Formats: sequence, C-alpha cells, structure tokens
Amino acid sequence: MKVIKCNFKTISELILQYHYLHKMPAGLLACFALYNDDNLINPIGAACFSNGRIQYDKIYLDFSRLYLYDEVPKNSESFFIAQCVKQLKKQFPDYKGIVSWADANQGHR
Repeated sequence: MKVIKCNFKTISELILQYHYLHKMPAGLLACFALYNDDNLINPIGAACFSNGRIQYDKIYLDFSRLYLYDEVPKNSESFFIAQCVKQLKKQFPDYKGIVSWADANQGHR
C-alpha cells in the first residue's frame, strides 16, 4: 500500500459518499489518500487533518476524517494513520500532537 499527500478533491468522493458525516471538515490543513500498490488512480482510503472546531493555535492538528473501504487488509488503518503522522511531522514540525475524537453515537470508543 502507498500513502500520498493529496488535495481534498482527490479524496472528497470517498468522504462525501461513504464517511458517516457525508461532508468535508472545515479548516483543512492536510489530506492523504491510501492506494493499493497496483492502482495509484483510485484511492482505497482517505484521511483529513484540520485546525479543528476549536482553534488549537498552531499547537495541535485535528484528525478530522478517516475512511477506508471494508475490503482493505487487516491493520490497514494503523498503517495508514502511522504513515500520515510520519508525513505530518515533516510538514508541521512545530505542532505538538494530533487530537482525535470518538463519536460514541457511531459506536466509536
């Protein structure tokens, strides 16, 4: 699998159609697409990071969206997130961390 930093248009269809919120987050700072090695045209996953609903004053990024097709191999989510974080550290070296929210209404813990 391959993780590529992209613009929101590359992954917007995945987020808008399949993520339970069906909308892109505001204040996008970085988007990533996950691809199978043999198909770098159609992403199989998407991740978005933003400045969040709460302004974090350039200290924290907000992990705003994550979607991967159900058919992806086991542990794909962990691989994808780790690769995103690795790239984010280079792009935002002064940020101290990433905030992630869990929506209990969707069964997230």
